[in-house]
Amino acid sequence: EGWRDSDFETDSDENQNEPELDLTRTHTKLTVTILKPGGGVKLGMRITDSEDFREALVENVAASSIAAGAGVKSDDLILSVSGERVRCRGEATDKIAKAAPMFTLELARRKATRSSNAY
Repeated sequence: EGWRDSDFETDSDENQNEPELDLTRTHTKLTVTILKPGGGVKLGMRITDSEDFREALVENVAASSIAAGAGVKSDDLILSVSGERVRCRGEATDKIAKAAPMFTLELARRKATRSSNAY
């Protein structure tokens, strides 16, 4: 599925003077579906604010967690929760908490880079 730089633009006044983001060169976009557990069971991922981009960053994913099983990996950027754009940790965690039992995360994953000493 194709995606454009405009997928990462914001309409927020506070971000109007920031340079346009171009994640298409460094990241691959993907969507994962997560079924939230009941009974206070956690998804198993820690989210923080990205220092480089205007997105929430998955800082850590616990092995054998629900998030890991859905395909979420450490260093993924969270672009949206169930189609609703997120720009920071607070927005991401709030939207996940309020999401239906089954929801989607649109992620951007850094593309693998080739080693300069490859043979």
